[in-house]
Amino acid sequence: MPINLDSCITGIFVPGNIGASAGQVPVAPTVPSFSVGNYGVGTARGVGSALGDTFRRAAGSAAGTGAAAAVGAVVASPPLDAYTTGLTGAWSMHRQLLTSYGGAFNANTGGLVGTINDQSGGSRNFTAAGVSRPALSTLGSLTSATFNSTGWPSMTISSALSNFITASAGYWVWVGSIDALPASFCRLFHNLTSETVGLLILSTNIASAYTDDGGNKQATTALGGTGKHVITWRHESGTLYVSVDGGTEASIAAGNTSAVTGNMELSNSSTGNNAFDGKFVELYVWSTVPSSGSRTAIIAQAKTLLGI
Repeated sequence: MPINLDSCITGIFVPGNIGASAGQVPVAPTVPSFSVGNYGVGTARGVGSALGDTFRRAAGSAAGTGAAAAVGAVVASPPLDAYTTGLTGAWSMHRQLLTSYGGAFNANTGGLVGTINDQSGGSRNFTAAGVSRPALSTLGSLTSATFNSTGWPSMTISSALSNFITASAGYWVWVGSIDALPASFCRLFHNLTSETVGLLILSTNIASAYTDDGGNKQATTALGGTGKHVITWRHESGTLYVSVDGGTEASIAAGNTSAVTGNMELSNSSTGNNAFDGKFVELYVWSTVPSSGSRTAIIAQAKTLLGI
């Protein structure tokens, strides 16, 4: 069943039922209901080509807009090569994540990102069309995609949640920056319509991993303020976990996710209350949770990338 957090503990994210008006204004501490709007899905536009030994260029084009290029780094030792067991998705705006991947990292036109390519081999690319595309940007020296709560840009994958995690297990790692806290809550990622899995930022400076196991379950921990972060969502052995920047994981008992359906989305385009303000750099997901040592190493390399 879709998540309904109306009965949540005071001060924790409470999104309400799907299908409510998208125009409602949040009133603390309860977050308004939301509705799932229309999501335009673009097509991948871009051909990757090697540019010397240190860069790859993704060239994008669109009718009437000309071409633009996104440049990212090809690294000597791609960071996920040692962690391919159970890897079901790997996206980066900036760099090569796996030796096996030789294509473009993203495609953009007119300064807007239309595609972020899946480097895992599954070809499950995040896409967007028209004005719903995030802006091509930089986070320090890193290529990034900027999302905001004004224009509500978002990107979707035409693949159900079941392609990435199982009802009983999964591990997500989000890499980027939170530029401003939301008025109530915002989504870094979630599964559309079903709303049974997601990673949130709350106005109270909290990171929240949620799942629905027949009832809403949230694991929450302190975000530590705006800025660069590596935030994780983990579900295994009947427990849901969340962590920020490799800190101690917060947890809550959570059974099997009630529905592993619905396409995945970066940010949220249904209402401005749910879109995040910040920059996306990378996202990885596994259907089988890596070992503790592997998780530590995966987070450490992402922190090194961000310089935190």
